[in-house]
Amino acid sequence: MNLHLMNPETFRPNLPLIWCLVVVFAILLVCILAMWIILLRKKDESRKQRLTKVCTLTFIIENILLLIDVLIRIITMKKQGFVFTYPLFFLGISSLLFIILFLVYSIRDKRQ
Repeated sequence: MNLHLMNPETFRPNLPLIWCLVVVFAILLVCILAMWIILLRKKDESRKQRLTKVCTLTFIIENILLLIDVLIRIITMKKQGFVFTYPLFFLGISSLLFIILFLVYSIRDKRQ
């Protein structure tokens, strides 16, 4: 099989996998947009407090994930050479994490 990137035969056997990745990235882009909308809306005091908690926890978890990613890439770079990174994927994951944490804190604050 020819692995040249301009050759259409390169991606044909993996077409279901490529469509799954397209769907995942589309979902992550929607999450990024939702995160921006949540952050830009007007805020009252309880909402500001909730956003502060969510942003702090998201920042901590995202830093841990990026540190793990860097360590994995350092280890695999020694074995395989250069490895690509996916910043859009990490931004999407952090926005998904942000939305989940925002919903958790919203539900928890409404119950109190």
